[in-house]
Amino acid sequence: MLVMSRRKDQKIVFPALGITVTLLNVKGNTARVGVDAPSDIVVLREEIAGSAAVPAINSSAANSHKLRNVLNSINLYVMVYQQQVDAMLPEAAAATFMKMVEYLERQTEQGAVNFRVDNDECPGIDGRVMVVEDDPDQRDLLCSLLAMQGLDVDGHSDGQAALKELQAGCKPDIVLLDWSMPAFGGEWLVPKIRREFGSDAPKLFVLSGAETTTRAYRESVDAWISKPLNQDALIARIRSIYPAAC
Repeated sequence: MLVMSRRKDQKIVFPALGITVTLLNVKGNTARVGVDAPSDIVVLREEIAGSAAVPAINSSAANSHKLRNVLNSINLYVMVYQQQVDAMLPEAAAATFMKMVEYLERQTEQGAVNFRVDNDECPGIDGRVMVVEDDPDQRDLLCSLLAMQGLDVDGHSDGQAALKELQAGCKPDIVLLDWSMPAFGGEWLVPKIRREFGSDAPKLFVLSGAETTTRAYRESVDAWISKPLNQDALIARIRSIYPAAC
């Protein structure tokens, strides 16, 4: 179990699932929380979860069983790892962590579990996105989020690496980039892409936490998306450039 402290109006976000939990109020020993989740995810109080009729997820029973087994194995690895850390056994904890990584790699290589849930009403997006973000955690999360939509995704840590990839022949439909990076950020990368590729340039979507930016900067790109990121808005904006996507 992950334990964390949150103050009023602070949130806990599950990017890959599209779920946001907000702490609304705390009074005595009772906390009121708000849960924002996709329509196909059922949210219930624990006391009624056992008796409620929960709609089945649109995926095969076999894949669901495999997924539960994989998640259970990951949970066990994390539990053992945490106990070893608490017992001040760093070498044992490191070994357990590496075993978990190897286990996940095997699942990926073997294709043992299909982590994508099929949705006939809203199919995955058939396209390619390049993510440019200097923060490795945010970059990995963005890549995972987009991959869950069916997109082919690759990530780069700065604009220079991204530009080299484009010059080498990589042709993404969208470049999703952080505007403010320590080196070779959006202000450097956007004009170079526009100048070098002209009408063949990919769509340029900017992520920015800056409160104030010039109008010229915003008009130089195809989409300007403010941080903190609204996942639904980002996915909707990406889907809008693919005619076949809902």
